[in-house]
Amino acid sequence: MSGEIDSGAPREQAASHGTVFRALLATSVAFLVAAIAWSTWQSTPPLIDADDARLLAIGQRVYAEHCASCHGANLEGQPA
Repeated sequence: MSGEIDSGAPREQAASHGTVFRALLATSVAFLVAAIAWSTWQSTPPLIDADDARLLAIGQRVYAEHCASCHGANLEGQPA
């Protein structure tokens, strides 16, 4: 042994490269998951069917109870 102290610079550099690699890997995985989720969400059909008679009846009841007093029973609205 010559008495010199190991500065550890190569280890720090290796750790730095490992950290950068893990960050890039995590970013890539997050981007991939987001892209898959977005494409899946874009291809799902709407949750409400405007031709569903049951939903139409529910909507009419809700409108009559909560909206018609201001907007009119026949959707005519109020001035101003």
